[in-house]
Amino acid sequence: MQVDAPVRAFLLRGPARHLPAVLSAAYFWTVDHDYGMHLTLAMGGRFGLHTNDWPPSTQWVAPYLSIIANALDQEESAAFFEAARRAHHRELKVTKARTHQFGFAAYLSTQLDDQERTLARASAWEAIKAIHHIVRQDPTADFEQYIDCAIDAWARSAGRQPVAAASGS
Repeated sequence: MQVDAPVRAFLLRGPARHLPAVLSAAYFWTVDHDYGMHLTLAMGGRFGLHTNDWPPSTQWVAPYLSIIANALDQEESAAFFEAARRAHHRELKVTKARTHQFGFAAYLSTQLDDQERTLARASAWEAIKAIHHIVRQDPTADFEQYIDCAIDAWARSAGRQPVAAASGS
């Protein structure tokens, strides 16, 4: 498979460079090291094959999505991403109504309820807040598109039909 130069450059400076150099055997078997590739394919499916056409924030968001994927298992990641989507919707609804705004983090906290606090969840929490902040700075990006890409990447890594393709989007 031949990969054009922009995709190759994205892959080289994307999620893979954030993996620690030395992984313990237990950690090695719990992490899907192809998630970055699956994420790139999902983004290519959503934004187009030429990375020049992708929102500029993509290169900064992708590593954070990989942090979440590496911190949480597939089921927990899917629930986490859907909670983030609901929090984002709540924030947009409140902004549109011009009522008091508590912010994305408060709405996400409400959506996640009282989950046990772990280092993995703390990592995912900080990563999704960073994604949200980055996307707010990019007028060409949409937070939900990145959530869809993350969920599609999990579907690809599990060998299932991507969500967006399955729903006809």
